[in-house]
Amino acid sequence: MFGKSEPVEGNVEDYLKEVQAFVEKGNFSDLAAKMEELNKWIKKHPSNTGLLIKRCEFNAILGKYKDTIDECTKIIKLEADNVEVYKVRAQAYLAKGETNKAIADADKAIALAPGKADSFCVRALVFLSKKEWEKALADVNAAIHLDSSTYDPYFIRAETFLMKGEPDKAIADASEAIRINSSYAQSFRTRALAYISKGERDKALADMDEAIRLDVGNDEYYYIRAMAFMGKALADFDEAIRRNPNNSECSKMQKLLKKNYVDEFPQFT
Repeated sequence: MFGKSEPVEGNVEDYLKEVQAFVEKGNFSDLAAKMEELNKWIKKHPSNTGLLIKRCEFNAILGKYKDTIDECTKIIKLEADNVEVYKVRAQAYLAKGETNKAIADADKAIALAPGKADSFCVRALVFLSKKEWEKALADVNAAIHLDSSTYDPYFIRAETFLMKGEPDKAIADASEAIRINSSYAQSFRTRALAYISKGERDKALADMDEAIRLDVGNDEYYYIRAMAFMGKALADFDEAIRRNPNNSECSKMQKLLKKNYVDEFPQFT
């Protein structure tokens, strides 16, 4: 359905489910084509709020945060009780660093629908950005209590534990996020970073291989994998020197790598 040039056909609700599945995969390498297709649907159904909110979400992913906020605000003027639009605008405010506005929108979404887990996830992301770990954990725990079948709260909790310096808990939650949704590359990235912090580089490399397979266009994934390879190389140099302290070439490379890697990138050692 995406990327076709012919006029759009079919049911809007079915199309919105398809769009949501695309978003949940987290691979946005062909987002421009998806946006073009979405605009065709909006042209055919200009007053459909669901489609308009998805365009806001796409604009946010593209980094067009002002466009997202402006369109969300217009939708709110028409539908002040629409939970989804507050969540999308909250994430756009968060991306712009306007955390107070982001929290206000997340609070509004929670007040409108306190039984929706994803509203708590949005607010947790704001607290995470502010390094307010306990508030972030409280919100993701609330989300999991409301709905333990989605990957989002486990992923966010994994990120929180990773940033708190608790890699074992991060690995456990990232693994659960992957069990629920094995197509979301970011969960593999988070688990890989947790493995790296524990010195388990082979596991980290396996996760980064999978993250790259899922989202081949993400440059950060190649960077993390490269740094994991360097850490593994350093460990191999150390082992080679332990076995043969007279290996001068190995000692030379070890010193060079330590000088340019260990001191500059301690998080990867």
